Amino acid sequence: MIPLSPRAQHRLDQYLDAMRISLRGCPSIDPREIERDILDHIDHELRDRSLPTPIEEAELGAVLHQLGSPDQWVPQEDIPLWRRLVLTFRHGPEDWRLAYLSLGAFLITVFCLTAGRLPFLIASGVGFLFARAAVETGEDRQGIGPQRWLIYPSLLLVYLPLAILTIVGPAILSANLASQAWIHSDFTFRQTTPEWPFVLSVGGLVGGMWWLALGLILKLAPGIPKHVFYPIMQRSGQRGIHALVVAGASAGAVCATTVLYVLR
Repeated sequence: MIPLSPRAQHRLDQYLDAMRISLRGCPSIDPREIERDILDHIDHELRDRSLPTPIEEAELGAVLHQLGSPDQWVPQEDIPLWRRLVLTFRHGPEDWRLAYLSLGAFLITVFCLTAGRLPFLIASGVGFLFARAAVETGEDRQGIGPQRWLIYPSLLLVYLPLAILTIVGPAILSANLASQAWIHSDFTFRQTTPEWPFVLSVGGLVGGMWWLALGLILKLAPGIPKHVFYPIMQRSGQRGIHALVVAGASAGAVCATTVLYVLR
């Protein structure tokens, strides 16, 4: 074998170790024979290139890249599905590793549903970070493609509650405060008016004002949802923004009239 630099030798050892791992459980294939073929091929390629010795890591890396993945020596149909996933994670591209990590964190999050709020929040946060990192890496490589099926669960676990809280959170909070005010105060109209019209009207009024303000903000900066909920929401949705403004103004007007009627 042609002499290699220490870094190049370490790179070769890693490649051979990965090859041996991929051949575990395949008694029909002798890893030593595959290793001899790999070494012969590398030695032949490097000698043909007439490179100065010892060979550096970059020159060896080019030959290994030409040689292919270290797990290619086993037919895919002979590898169990679970082992294919493990090998893909160990030796696959970094963007796929992040996608698998995102899916794994999502599954852990599901198991943490009964473990308490803190483990659930930590697992969902870690999965979200892996998912966004996978998205950014995928965009650098012309799109995430089929990785979306591994990435989207962790993203939706954060995006859906965030979207719901953004849309109805102020209305729910104000309705709760109105209910507390109804219980702990001595409003004279309590004697003639049920609680629920007052609570719903206050919640609707605040919610309508919030929708109106949110719609106007999104009209000025329509790219906000795309950046916040990327890559699931990729359009500005001008019709949705217009509908939000109209709904907010209408709900605010109706509920304001109801509140004034209740407080008469």
